[in-house]
Amino acid sequence: HKEYRRQRQMCIRDSGRSGAVDGSILLADAHGNATLAWISGSAVYSARYAPKGDAWSVPEQINSVPQSPSSPEIFGLSGVVDAQGNVIFAWTQDDIQGRRIDSARYEVGAKRWLPAVTINTPEQYLHANDPAVVVDRAGNVTAIWNQELPTDSGQVRSLSLIHISEPTRLLSI
Repeated sequence: HKEYRRQRQMCIRDSGRSGAVDGSILLADAHGNATLAWISGSAVYSARYAPKGDAWSVPEQINSVPQSPSSPEIFGLSGVVDAQGNVIFAWTQDDIQGRRIDSARYEVGAKRWLPAVTINTPEQYLHANDPAVVVDRAGNVTAIWNQELPTDSGQVRSLSLIHISEPTRLLSI
């Protein structure tokens, strides 16, 4: 005889919005809380799942409104969750000055998203791409991304590294 187990499906209903979803990430903390983020058009959305309530939160936009005059592009979504359950997402977002790296943080203690911030400087906006974020045991979050800088001989690719908890501490390699 075969044993069939009922599996619970978790769905997020995002009523009123339509369009393609590009770049989604699902993260979970040690307590079973999950955070889903996805890119849809010129927005980054997130929803949270708590096993105690057995339900997903209403999706909310976590990025700032793009300032690009034409169709803004958002891509390169990356995320990490620390030991306390705080979540950080980073992405590339078009700006009128070029591409920038933005980040948003969910504070589990406050149960809310902090406003998105730009983590690279305006001098670094030219073709910033593909951020990745990591967290160490102490909860320090570090972002790294590709950066193309103009030179006399064309474009030079480099990587930039920033500690999100200390935005002034920047290293280019």
